[in-house]
Amino acid sequence: QRTVLVICLDMIGVQHHVCQRWYELLESETGIGFPHILISCTHTHFAPAVQATIYANPATGLVEPDPAHVALVETQLVGAAREALARLQPAVLERVCVPVPGLLFNRRPRRPDGMVTTSYLYPGDDTQLEFLPTDDELAVLRFRGEHGIIGALTNFGCHPVTGTDAIPEGERYISADYPHYLRAELGGAWKCPVLFALGAAGDTVPINRQGECRMRIGRALADTAILAERRYRPDPVVHVGGECRLLSATAMVPVDAATAADRFEQSRGGASYGECAQGLYRSRLYPSNRFDIPVQEVRLGSVSLVALPFEVFSEISLRMKAAFPNSLLLSCAGGYQGYLPLAHESVREGY
Repeated sequence: QRTVLVICLDMIGVQHHVCQRWYELLESETGIGFPHILISCTHTHFAPAVQATIYANPATGLVEPDPAHVALVETQLVGAAREALARLQPAVLERVCVPVPGLLFNRRPRRPDGMVTTSYLYPGDDTQLEFLPTDDELAVLRFRGEHGIIGALTNFGCHPVTGTDAIPEGERYISADYPHYLRAELGGAWKCPVLFALGAAGDTVPINRQGECRMRIGRALADTAILAERRYRPDPVVHVGGECRLLSATAMVPVDAATAADRFEQSRGGASYGECAQGLYRSRLYPSNRFDIPVQEVRLGSVSLVALPFEVFSEISLRMKAAFPNSLLLSCAGGYQGYLPLAHESVREGY
């Protein structure tokens, strides 16, 4: 008697105010509204954005979205929802979770003194560093219809940040990264659509991200899902639905929106341009210096998809799964508002 839409986008993230606009758009077009819509992003670092974006190169500053691209995404969003709803059919949910530990590491390794040294690439000398924690579990939900598997949702917590100069320029800058190869290989084997939702990857990256690693990582994950065939079990619970609870938060470092905008305009071409762009970006994320964090739960059978609008650190996912074994954490879902570490991480330095 209830329908939910689970949407996965090949983007770095969609900010909360954009998600809210899309909830309203989808409800007007399909009759299904929030919290029965879950909008998740794969967090690929190689795709255009639909909101103002800060770039790693400080000289680039704040870049506004292309209105034509935003309009195209919204058209395809509605089209995908309509197509999915037109193809509804009975199915049984099957699930498996398999550790895949050799693909990723924590890029915030701890030194013996307890502080952090940021390591974007796996360092050669790791004898004094602790590369934990990581949530290395690949989760696969698949839906078996009368004539076979009709769809699947995968979940894994590792940053899609592969690629080097060895990759051709077009593929290096516009790419769905390793989730593409996971979806393509698994979809080809099962003859069905496959989605990818990012797990807790705020502090985890590929242990090897050079050359063809995006292809190798994606295919390794797909092969893991395929080889686990005998471990899939039907879910005995028949339930579908969505709920949301808001947690109120206040910015630790308040930013005045008008002052941030003035500083940004005055800094153009100057040494402080990058810093001022960051301030403007933060004022747009949190214009009132507060934010009601939506903790969205979408239930599929006995499985709880828990959506958070941040790049979530892996320790949060591990603690959540320990308390609720049937839960899966989805990062960059329902918004994209920066990083979400536990409090003790904020004093350990590092990125």
